[in-house]
Amino acid sequence: MGVAAASSSWRGGRTRRRSELIGRAAYTLADRLTLAGRHQEATAHLSEALMMSDESEDRALRAQTLKLCATLHGLQGRLDDAVGYGERD
Repeated sequence: MGVAAASSSWRGGRTRRRSELIGRAAYTLADRLTLAGRHQEATAHLSEALMMSDESEDRALRAQTLKLCATLHGLQGRLDDAVGYGERD
């Protein structure tokens, strides 16, 4: 592996780690906002967490985020939407 390839690989891993950290922070914030009853704000942070889970390829974060999305929709009385999140991969 050449220097350029090693550097690119290192940057890719760094970017993935950064996305993971941002995603986890967004998830945590959404979780706390949900507990506080601030559902609309929580939804925005859940969208961010989902996007970052895809960028970082973090399947655990994606699963946690989808579960919280379903919970949030259930709390809002949107049960059909909640079930839809439960059926996503």
